[in-house]
Amino acid sequence: MLYGLIYFSIAKTWSVISGISSSWDALYFSFVTITTLGYGDIQPAGFARVIATMEAVWGLLFGIALLGRFVAALPADRALDDSGT
Repeated sequence: MLYGLIYFSIAKTWSVISGISSSWDALYFSFVTITTLGYGDIQPAGFARVIATMEAVWGLLFGIALLGRFVAALPADRALDDSGT
């Protein structure tokens, strides 16, 4: 939500993000960016690209960390006994 607020402020103040006309558009763009979907219907320009890139990198890092936590929580494999089962 923080990035959505940033995008909305930037779009209203400097007009460097085409396609954002409401706060819902800004939240939508933030979700599309953090999940790295990138539909292309809203396009940042100038320094807004740097902010969008930072959000995409944070989204990837968060996804990797979440996957790591999930895998770490899985039970460890049991050692095979002599019968192979």
